[in-house]
Amino acid sequence: MSILDCETQGFDLEFEDGHVFDLGATKLEVIHTPGHSRGHCCFSIPSEKLVFLADIDLSSFGPWYGCLDSDIGQFIESIERVRDLQFEVAITSHKGIVSGRKIVEEKLSDYLNRIFEREERLLEFLTQERSMDEIVNRAIIYGHFAEPQAVFRLFERTMIEKHLERLVEKNLLAHTDEGFKAIR
Repeated sequence: MSILDCETQGFDLEFEDGHVFDLGATKLEVIHTPGHSRGHCCFSIPSEKLVFLADIDLSSFGPWYGCLDSDIGQFIESIERVRDLQFEVAITSHKGIVSGRKIVEEKLSDYLNRIFEREERLLEFLTQERSMDEIVNRAIIYGHFAEPQAVFRLFERTMIEKHLERLVEKNLLAHTDEGFKAIR
């Protein structure tokens, strides 16, 4: 039965962290890595020391968490979890193949650090009280807004809101009547 046949007959496949797809000579292990989205998963072929990182894409832009179900804390945990795995080759959805354990570890560390760099820039900007519009217009995440600007501004706002919530919870930021201000 084809995938289309399964869909039209109401069948779907649910799997959890640790599920192993038996593909004959190859075993594909599911690694639940939420953050980019609630259901984001990576897939590992342990016998080949290979992992498909999907949207943990190792791009210089860094993690993208602009969906409503994205979660920065979970993204951090997922990147750290993947970094602890023993593999030699990483394949991403956007940047292709990265080979060599040491190189993969460095790229994962750089990728993870983009989150902390964004938070540091945000805290530096918020030494003065700022409104949400001022914060978004600063383009801390994107640097500038490409076309279509409305879309990139929305993603910026969504990701900034997640950072602001996280920094308020960590008592590094105060939510004021006018906006936000760093507590330092």
